[in-house]
Amino acid sequence: MAADPQRSVWVSANAGSGKTFVLARRVIRLLLAGTAPSRILCLTFTKAAASEMQTRVFETLGHWTTYDDARLSEEVREIEGRVPDARRLARARHLFATALETPGGLKIQTIHAFCEALLHQFPLEANVAGHFSVLDDRQSADLLATARAQVLARAERSPDSPLGRALVFLIAELPDKSVETALGELVAKRDQLRRWLQHASSPDLALGELQRLFGLSEQDTVASLEALVFDERTIDDVAARTIAEALAQEPRPTASARIASGLPSYVRSGAVARSLALRLSQQDLSPTKALAGKGGRDCRSADRRAPRRRAGAAARSSGATAGGLYACGNANRVAPGGCDAAGL
Repeated sequence: MAADPQRSVWVSANAGSGKTFVLARRVIRLLLAGTAPSRILCLTFTKAAASEMQTRVFETLGHWTTYDDARLSEEVREIEGRVPDARRLARARHLFATALETPGGLKIQTIHAFCEALLHQFPLEANVAGHFSVLDDRQSADLLATARAQVLARAERSPDSPLGRALVFLIAELPDKSVETALGELVAKRDQLRRWLQHASSPDLALGELQRLFGLSEQDTVASLEALVFDERTIDDVAARTIAEALAQEPRPTASARIASGLPSYVRSGAVARSLALRLSQQDLSPTKALAGKGGRDCRSADRRAPRRRAGAAARSSGATAGGLYACGNANRVAPGGCDAAGL
């Protein structure tokens, strides 16, 4: 049914299920019905799909030129569902030559190739040069790398220029790999950035728009915002528990299991949850290796021994709550019960 050109159909199926086969049959049935090859347009997403479909169509038509009447009649009957007459057999036998002799050939191409052909046909209307060519991925990557190197070199030669100051800021704030990633994302989204700057009229107004979007004032600085974010008093119990639970979803399976098994005992009270959340959020929301590994096992072991040590711990750590959260040994090790009196 999907190969019947008289029907408008939508075919959705998994890869390798025969979609290209059905579409090739549909094209062949159009040709058998008398449709001129120049009036058929087939668009695909990839060059590979276009090439495969064109190969299937021309292989079938090419084979038909060598078949005897009996075999050709059987082939056409299988495609159309009816026995062909002599006139239809003659047309089928000449389809290969007809398709080859059509100016421009049978149009089975990608969407990009179709759009490129339209631009070449109507360059004035599209406001493009008529002799343009489309870069492939490798050429585009090479040109972008060259342009980026030239911009960075110009910024390095003029450190006091706006471009130079921007480069100094990036290098100071980001590691080398992050600078490269940031520049890559900036280039990839240059059209959106250009439209945003044009809408805001100037870079300064654009930054002001960002400040309003995030609810910032002109008095806010990086230092003041960091102090606000990492102030334990600003993290309520719900937020602390949310952070702790999120950390338990660490994508590394082994670390996830260790953290998930150790967190419940550390998040029994709001104060403990706040301390743990603050401690880990200060490390870019990434669980420490000590908590996920040997340090975490030591902490859980200390937690199991806590009931036997509470009396002694309370006596040694005046003012500390038994079962509280303390720094154990080094700064990356967290243990309940108290190894010393230095709370997080």
